[in-house]
Amino acid sequence: LLKVADMDGIRDSKEWQEIRQIQSIRNQIVHADGKLPPSPEGRKSNIDKYVEQSAHLQRTEDGDLNITEGYLLNCLMTFHAYFKQLHDALRRKYEAQPLAQANPLRQALPER
Repeated sequence: LLKVADMDGIRDSKEWQEIRQIQSIRNQIVHADGKLPPSPEGRKSNIDKYVEQSAHLQRTEDGDLNITEGYLLNCLMTFHAYFKQLHDALRRKYEAQPLAQANPLRQALPER
């Protein structure tokens, strides 16, 4: 989609970075039973940094991931903001073109 629609920079947004972190949390829940990997000596992993900065995630002493109220709403708001960015980028691209080029289905549909 990004290449076809020529939407440079859409993956540079803070929303995209947040979605990648949400994906990492999802993977830890599904593939590691909600256990966070131990941090390398003296360095925090990206997932540890994300959990620490989140108001809705906590790491227990046992390495379990606790998700508190508000995390799902945060995820939904992040996805909504990103989809709005995609929508706006697509609109800018295709509104700048003649209608037939912007929507190839228009050529196949009968006039109303």
